[in-house]
Amino acid sequence: MIPSRNVINIINNTLNLVDPRLINHGGRVAGHVYQVLRARGGMDQKTVRDICLLAVLHDIGAYKTEEIDRMVEFETEDVWSHSIYGFLFLKYLSPLTHLAPALFFHHASIPQLRHCRPEYHELAQMIHIADRIDIMTQIVGDINLESFKRHFGPNRGVKYREDLVDLFESVIFAPDSVEQPFEEAFDALDFTDDELHAYLTMVVLSIDFRSSQTVTHTVTATTVASALAELMGMPRDEADRVYLGTMLHDLGKQGIPPEILEAPGKLSPKAMEIMRSHVGMTEGILDGNVDEQVFNIAVHHHEKLDGSGYPRGIKGEYLGLAERLATVADILSALVGVRSYKESFPKEKVTAILADMAAQGEVDEEIVQVACDHYEHVMTKVNKTAQRVVGIYDHMNLEFDHFKEQSVRYGKDESLGFVVD
Repeated sequence: MIPSRNVINIINNTLNLVDPRLINHGGRVAGHVYQVLRARGGMDQKTVRDICLLAVLHDIGAYKTEEIDRMVEFETEDVWSHSIYGFLFLKYLSPLTHLAPALFFHHASIPQLRHCRPEYHELAQMIHIADRIDIMTQIVGDINLESFKRHFGPNRGVKYREDLVDLFESVIFAPDSVEQPFEEAFDALDFTDDELHAYLTMVVLSIDFRSSQTVTHTVTATTVASALAELMGMPRDEADRVYLGTMLHDLGKQGIPPEILEAPGKLSPKAMEIMRSHVGMTEGILDGNVDEQVFNIAVHHHEKLDGSGYPRGIKGEYLGLAERLATVADILSALVGVRSYKESFPKEKVTAILADMAAQGEVDEEIVQVACDHYEHVMTKVNKTAQRVVGIYDHMNLEFDHFKEQSVRYGKDESLGFVVD
């Protein structure tokens, strides 16, 4: 349903919201890695594609930490937190499990690589070198052979593998060097349906996992939307679009500060304006990357039939069944979700609120009736999906805490007695 290159655009556009200083950083790092892989050759298309995607995603754990100020400095001493969390995302929430340990060590020096299995050393170092090249470029405005040698020369065999420093130098600074867009790696080999679903779920959960209160919001809304589409006899292709549009509806929240997302009580007018801007950011992420119906489902989820919704105040005659269904699913998810200012509402309160909104002409009465009539059926599906996601979330946080405790010893190059795999 979505070409591989478009999936990469969605992921890259979403991650670009983490911090303005990191816009397109993952893509540029992937570009350097792709240029080196092409020049060296000897890898099949899928391997090249997966490595490029790993490079794009190498900072996916950045939002979890307060490390961004250090990440955009050239000499970075403490970057373990985002490396660890990124590793866990790829390990548990992507088809790149087999490459995830390289992400754990993508800022590691040569001595620290002894905590990583040898088969990941080269890849970790390639991303490390490409990352440093891009950060250096952002700081000085450009990088040439002289400045490359000035930094990497003294660190050859100390921080960086000599053979890889030489490889990057010979490829990137060759007189006839021509940059090739890394997106080429995704043109000849499309993602399978399972891969597409896994990657989009990964980037969605990278947002929902920012807070323990939002962990299950998107999976709940998506499950509700799918269940209602089935109950209403929606054709399979349209139901698939409802699923996809609902899954992607909150991507723009990556650009909303956590203090607003987690604010207790009613938001101030200024904070509400910022919160509502997530829809526009979702539009920017998806524009040109999904078909029109998926786009409309995702960006119209706060519109109301009476025109009282946002951001455009679209009225009911311009909102199709799929968009109306996603709106009800999003509202139901919010009502049953736990927030800093509320507990999960019971069935009676949820159905009463939905019925009142339908009576006021805000949401579709028929969809609300189906949701209320089949509430237990829908919530059984929700609870099954939510429990799985909460289990992953809890396990990832336990592992994160465990590895983070060891990060001081990583930094000191001490032996840990185990390797990351």
